Amino acid sequence: MEIDLMNEMIDYIENHLTEEISYQKLSKIVGMNEFLMQRVFSLVTGISISEYIRKRRLSKALEEIQNTKGTILDIAIKYQYSSAIPFTRAFKKEFGSTPSEYRKKKKKYSQFLKIHFEKTENKSLEYEVKEQKETILWMKKIEADTLDNFHYKIRKLYKELKETNSYQLWNQIGMYAIWDHREKSYLYFVGSKEKTSGTEKIILPAGKYAIFSVGSREQKDIVKTNQMIYHGWLPSTSFSLKDSPCFEYYQEDNCQIGVPINSKNIL
Repeated sequence: MEIDLMNEMIDYIENHLTEEISYQKLSKIVGMNEFLMQRVFSLVTGISISEYIRKRRLSKALEEIQNTKGTILDIAIKYQYSSAIPFTRAFKKEFGSTPSEYRKKKKKYSQFLKIHFEKTENKSLEYEVKEQKETILWMKKIEADTLDNFHYKIRKLYKELKETNSYQLWNQIGMYAIWDHREKSYLYFVGSKEKTSGTEKIILPAGKYAIFSVGSREQKDIVKTNQMIYHGWLPSTSFSLKDSPCFEYYQEDNCQIGVPINSKNIL
């Protein structure tokens, strides 16, 4: 995802906070499918697009509550809430006070600012480009209709796996995790090449992948590497992402991240 396109997407969101925002439109701006666009945004910013939009709407609503005489209901509807009740609930959760309390007491602003993406410092990131053969895997699956629920289910799945022998067994064999999407569903698979109870057959497509070695299995290091891939590496190369699943491969104390790519453009 190129930096300029990311900022164009942010500008589009900012200019349409009082309207329904189409994820399809956002994905067209950055040239990715909706799932990949949301995943990249989440990895780079640490927040989902839906949460970002929610926080920006509430922040703009806060400005109007303090600086205009508009009714709470009118401001709620303007920023895409069905009534004052869900708006007040969301506002209090975000700022610690109800809209009316904020207006009466004239509290200090506590806003979530508009994101602006900047080019990262020059850093090196080692990777290999490999032609991967089709790989048959046996995996457990989770599915969700929102990215936030998706991440929650992934955490829950790993907690359950660690209470069984599956996690330990897959670690010994070599464990795979795959991110995918089908229409409006987010899919996550975890397993190995060995068939075990409760797993289903999944095919990791053949193709060209950029393979990045994290050098650790710590979640914070995996997230950091993903951020470098999408925020630094991808805008710095001529590769483009292919509409295929990304994968993570865990073995011993290392994690490898496989990103499906199209051939490099030779000018």
